[in-house]
Amino acid sequence: MGDLNTLIVATVPILGVALGAALQFYFSRSAEDRKNLNTLRASAYTDFIRGVSGVAISQRGNDVGQVAANMVLVADAKARIAIYGGRPEVQALARFWRGGATLDEERQPAFVEVVAAMRVGASSKTVEARDISQLLFSIDV
Repeated sequence: MGDLNTLIVATVPILGVALGAALQFYFSRSAEDRKNLNTLRASAYTDFIRGVSGVAISQRGNDVGQVAANMVLVADAKARIAIYGGRPEVQALARFWRGGATLDEERQPAFVEVVAAMRVGASSKTVEARDISQLLFSIDV
């Protein structure tokens, strides 16, 4: 009986240390994975907005080469959003694309919805759509 108590007293701290190390590894790994996912999402979101803006500006200037280059950026960003984006962001982007992916007056509210969804997905903070549209289009939609 005395040997069993000695074995238990010697083993419990070792098991506690091993369990603590395993839990610390698991939680730090999980936090690192979330951080990497957030970085990939933010990159895809900003590249999408940069590409769409670039297309709009290039079209106004009739710069066909820049339109094509920006369309490549948009296509790449859309693919990354499909992979890394959250469900609300992907759904908002799909609605915008289905309705006609243009920035004319009729489609501006849908684009604002996309940006608002990306913002919530990236920061968990909401901003009024009219404020987003004012920044993007200099009008309240």
